[in-house]
Amino acid sequence: MLDYSFLSATVYYVLGALPMTMFLTFIPAALGFVFGIILCLIRLKKIPVLSGVVSLFYSFFRSCPLIVLIFLSYYGIPKLLNYMFYGGIRRISVVDISNVAVALLTMSLYSSAFMGEIMRGAITSVDRGQYDGAYSLGLGEGVTFRYIILPQALRIAVPNICNFCIGLMKGSSVVFAIGVIDMMAAAKLQAETGYRYIEAYLLVGIMYVILTFIIQALFRGFENRLSRGYSM
Repeated sequence: MLDYSFLSATVYYVLGALPMTMFLTFIPAALGFVFGIILCLIRLKKIPVLSGVVSLFYSFFRSCPLIVLIFLSYYGIPKLLNYMFYGGIRRISVVDISNVAVALLTMSLYSSAFMGEIMRGAITSVDRGQYDGAYSLGLGEGVTFRYIILPQALRIAVPNICNFCIGLMKGSSVVFAIGVIDMMAAAKLQAETGYRYIEAYLLVGIMYVILTFIIQALFRGFENRLSRGYSM
């Protein structure tokens, strides 16, 4: 039987960690979107050297599990700072850096690799005639991209961005490995204090499902709003 008194007590504890889960979902997604557009433009323009660097960046961050990237950043950043500023002498350790900042940085870079490819696919899906029409009207390349190409590409990319954000929200649960308390971490800690693992994990699972429906609804509304100007 489920312990409903434990569930009622745990729900408030888990909800207290909800802001951290949302923070580590939408801030990295937003930063990744901005940086991802820059990366995809480098790929599309085939800028020498930089295009190759971006390809390597994509390959690394899209191939490694997020938990591996989190650990590499958590243990690697202090070592890198020690080599940069103290000649390799150990002055900075993991306790001297913010675990939330490490999670934010890593997840933002992770997001940019995926967002860049999402936007690259969306931009290349826009009809080439849109460029030709804009240029024939005397619009410059920057204006054409900002006001004609990007809005259409964004409309195409919304479903994939939505799916990525949902995956990122679920993937953010790995930050507990470096001591960040998100919803999953709160549920695990509460389960260990009451030895009620089924109740705790069932509760957090239901909360993830509810959040997934909310995110889908938000993106569906955003997609409908973008599509109004293209409806016949």
